[in-house]
Amino acid sequence: ARPAAAYSSRAPTLVKTGNDTLSVQWPDRPTSEFNYTWLLHNCACALCQDASSGQKTLGTHIGMRHPVAPPSRVIDNSEEETITVQWKDHTSKFTYEWLRANCFNFHSSPAAMERRRPITWLAKDMPEVPTFQYKEVVESESSLGAWMDAIHETGVALLKEVPHNTQEILTVANKVGPAMPTIYGETFDVRSEEAAINIAYTATELDFHMDLCYYEEPPGIQLLHCLEQAAVGGESVLADSFAAAFALRKEQPEHFDALTRIPLTFHKHHDTAMMKYRRPMFAVDPLTKELHSIFYSPQFEGPLFAGAEDAKAFYDAYGAFVRELKDEKYLHQFKMGPGDLMAFNNRRVLHGRKSFDPCSGSRHLRGTYVSMNDFANRVRTYKR
Repeated sequence: ARPAAAYSSRAPTLVKTGNDTLSVQWPDRPTSEFNYTWLLHNCACALCQDASSGQKTLGTHIGMRHPVAPPSRVIDNSEEETITVQWKDHTSKFTYEWLRANCFNFHSSPAAMERRRPITWLAKDMPEVPTFQYKEVVESESSLGAWMDAIHETGVALLKEVPHNTQEILTVANKVGPAMPTIYGETFDVRSEEAAINIAYTATELDFHMDLCYYEEPPGIQLLHCLEQAAVGGESVLADSFAAAFALRKEQPEHFDALTRIPLTFHKHHDTAMMKYRRPMFAVDPLTKELHSIFYSPQFEGPLFAGAEDAKAFYDAYGAFVRELKDEKYLHQFKMGPGDLMAFNNRRVLHGRKSFDPCSGSRHLRGTYVSMNDFANRVRTYKR
């Protein structure tokens, strides 16, 4: 063990080597424990990482080097804010910032998870959907960033005064990632049709749901541009499914756990589509158990593929969740007008609509999707 210098306010108070791990005591947070193989696996020197691409070079695969012997020397440099680890045949250098950002035992702590927990909302908390002007968002990086933040944090945001153009939705989608093609095409139209291939293409009421849960990777962001709204009815309805899920976890944790474990079947069967995927309704991080996605689409549920005991556990949990979700406190209702464009997290914010009278006028929405990977990448690179 060796005392650490005190030059930086973030400088470790002690850096200690053990048989398998390097311990770093920080002045403002719990001690970090770094496995030696993990450290070498994340070495960013010129031998381990290509400078231009940032990719690992894999000259000697880490799987062939495990277990890694304890280092011969560890140097804490508080002026540089780095810790240098000298191995038998290699030297690795890590910044304080990088070590703190990638410390598992800190970021997996209950306090850290609570800090990362999404800010959920009830209808009373959000009298209006966060609203932005189209022209500002497409022309200003700062306005675009604020709009993306709103989608990222609350799960939904609205653009006003979007030009009346069927391709304008792609202009907006391409600001946050390329449009994601699906079986419905790169874009799709939501309006009442005869012999509709999707219940959304009728005038009937649409209950809460998410789109394309039968995909292996359902869309992350959905965008809907209102082109016509002259019909009586047709109000949009939204709910923050995370708020209902967190309430379920607090009051009936056994039901929350069942919905993270037992897979539900989602399918789409039509003349031109035979799609099917099984997944739990609640997706959580395998280590921290943090909720990151919900897949809820009753209109496209297939037979539950589970034994009798799990089937009972699932339906007990499903019923508890739906009863919670149907509470009026979660229901946010508003009516889009021509020129409005709503973007929302398809894996968090449930959407639907009230029925409308097609004889009273036209209702036409143009839609598209963006992959969650592309949207998350855009948010991270904007904040970098």
